[in-house]
Amino acid sequence: SVTVHGVVTAINYGNNSIYISDPCGGEWHGICVDNFEGNPQIGDIVQLTGIVSEYYGFTKIINLTNSEIIGSQSPILPTVVTTSEIASNESLEGVFCRIENVHVTQSENNYNEWYCSDNTSQCQIDDGIYQYPGNINIGDNFSSIMGVVDYAYGEYSLNPRSIDDFNT
Repeated sequence: SVTVHGVVTAINYGNNSIYISDPCGGEWHGICVDNFEGNPQIGDIVQLTGIVSEYYGFTKIINLTNSEIIGSQSPILPTVVTTSEIASNESLEGVFCRIENVHVTQSENNYNEWYCSDNTSQCQIDDGIYQYPGNINIGDNFSSIMGVVDYAYGEYSLNPRSIDDFNT
């Protein structure tokens, strides 16, 4: 059981889940929280008590016994990383990240997942929070994509939060 506080970096992930971060952001400084009560917004400061758990390899805080919004501030800045780092680093799980100068390497599959690369390696872009509204084609370019990192089915993925997380 842990009691933590942090800044909300993403909302509407699955079952009322949110992501929170230490104000400084960075590796090992973000986590997903299941079933947060209330109506937090990105940038809110929350405090909660729950159990740290691994759900099929994805670290989360579950079974909340206390959750409250205790303040608000400006959202934190994303941690700038490479696509290779997203694809391979557990230290980025739960972290609000930004990848830059990427091109699409695989178009959408049946689960609305697609892949892009900054020429280091490719990483998956997922729709756990928001699905990109347009067609994704191999070779499409983005100057940056932001989102929070999750882990599912053996793969780390970047989950953008809205259309504002995509810059062409």
